[in-house]
Amino acid sequence: DFRVSLGNAPVLGSPTDTSNFLSALKLDNPNLQSSQALGSIDMSNTLDSANFGNSFTGLNAGKLGTFFIGEGEGVVRIDYDITVDTVSTLVQKVNSSDANVYMFYDPVSDRFVIRNKSTGATGITVHESENWDAVSSNKGAGNVLELMGLASPKVISNTYVAGSGVSISQGDYFKFISSGNTSYWQALEKGVIGDPTLTSGKWRQVIQGVGRSINSEVGGNSSIRVNNGEIIYSKGSTFSADEHGYKGINFDISSVSLGGKFDFTVAKDTGAAKTAIDKFVVEFNDAQDYINSLVSVTNDGENVTAGRFSNNTELSRLGSQLRKVAFGDSTPHSASEVTQDNSDFILNEQTRATLVSINSDPGSELMTLKAELSLGASNNGYLVKVLNDNLLDSSGNPQTYYKYNSTTGFWEEAEPAFSSFRLSDIGLDFGVGSDNLKTSNSALLIQALEERPEMVQSLFDQDKVTRFDVVTNSNRELKGVSQAIDEFVTAFLEGNLTSNYKGTYNTHIDSIKSQNKRLDKRIEDLERYLEQREETLSQGFMRMEEMQSKLNTQLQTLQSSFKSNK
Repeated sequence: DFRVSLGNAPVLGSPTDTSNFLSALKLDNPNLQSSQALGSIDMSNTLDSANFGNSFTGLNAGKLGTFFIGEGEGVVRIDYDITVDTVSTLVQKVNSSDANVYMFYDPVSDRFVIRNKSTGATGITVHESENWDAVSSNKGAGNVLELMGLASPKVISNTYVAGSGVSISQGDYFKFISSGNTSYWQALEKGVIGDPTLTSGKWRQVIQGVGRSINSEVGGNSSIRVNNGEIIYSKGSTFSADEHGYKGINFDISSVSLGGKFDFTVAKDTGAAKTAIDKFVVEFNDAQDYINSLVSVTNDGENVTAGRFSNNTELSRLGSQLRKVAFGDSTPHSASEVTQDNSDFILNEQTRATLVSINSDPGSELMTLKAELSLGASNNGYLVKVLNDNLLDSSGNPQTYYKYNSTTGFWEEAEPAFSSFRLSDIGLDFGVGSDNLKTSNSALLIQALEERPEMVQSLFDQDKVTRFDVVTNSNRELKGVSQAIDEFVTAFLEGNLTSNYKGTYNTHIDSIKSQNKRLDKRIEDLERYLEQREETLSQGFMRMEEMQSKLNTQLQTLQSSFKSNK
């Protein structure tokens, strides 16, 4: 369970809000505002006729000015022409720039304000100085920021004499020399306010040609405590793992009262994963049922019904092959993400080169571990895996695994008992004599999703790679169930271009096409034979008709001859 207590929640104020309520509570956006009265500004006139309190100076070609928002490499440059740009267009240039600030003129309080679009304790810097910025190309021109009251003058010549006790006006700028050091200041109050100091609160130190937010103008970060821990800050009202460190938890405090508290419980959401696995089972079984309908032979009394491909041996074996693919290899792969070595402890490094040097030195990593864990008689066979091992086995590979012998009190070389995380570990299995998956224990699936979600994910989704396997001492492929099924189905449908194997499906289609071609050839041959036979018979009939005609003629001749002899 988590309890969150709120500090300051950032709230955006209205651009024309003249009260100091938000700033007093430190809930507003950081801003920079005019430090003295300006006069009535005409927003629609060009800058040179906008009724600023003083004249423009320091312009290029008498009319072109430049100022910068920010400093250094990331500044945003704003150029203006006092004879073309109005106050409104200049404000629009600032607001449409990449400076992430919003400028406006408040006619009620007669001031310009530049407000940060982002909440939080982030100040604003503007300048029009020719030489203040560390990047020499960021060279300002003109004095529009000074006229707007957003930056100090580029030249401050009035000198405040230490200890003079003179009466001054609010907003006046002075050069102050103390102990040989020169600094520049602006009066925040009027009257006799004493010498300028950083702690007086009646002065603020300035830089010629530069404007910066003062503390009272900088917004506050929102803050919370989780379970009464340390204060956690955010520039906005949302808190994610980047702020509080709890992965997968995000919350927004903008609707919670200042100083309020709320409780919530964090638990793993296994619903989506369980639904996806259940869907996989259903679709896998649908595929198996369809395959079975294509190759099965049903004997119902006197009626025998055969599937469309019941005479195809390869297709008849497809269901059992798909079951084998989903079931996976029964031999664990040591490099697989679903293989467990059942080690009790993982040690980062072991620097000794022999087993003797490990056991004879109380300061060796393994002997130090023995002492720290207080291994004794009840810990016989305690298995340790070393990630970076300096001891090599007989094959020249890092030994990696060691077990504790409680009888001798020493470490021995060990072979881990690898085991695979399989479908049966999440309650899925194949029925007896069936190629269909079934849920044998739904509780196992929920338990696995809650306790070992990474294992469940890797079981179904693990990229196909070839890695060295210490179990078989050979290079073997490893892949997730989904990758294995996808590869099998692809090979069945499309084959393998590398081996020139077309795949069972394409081979079967090619066989049918070949049979069709042979049938077409036989049909063509039969048609050709019939044509020839028809021609032969036609010619025979024609000859018979000719002979019959001749016989008729001879018969008539004989009949005539008989009649003449009478």
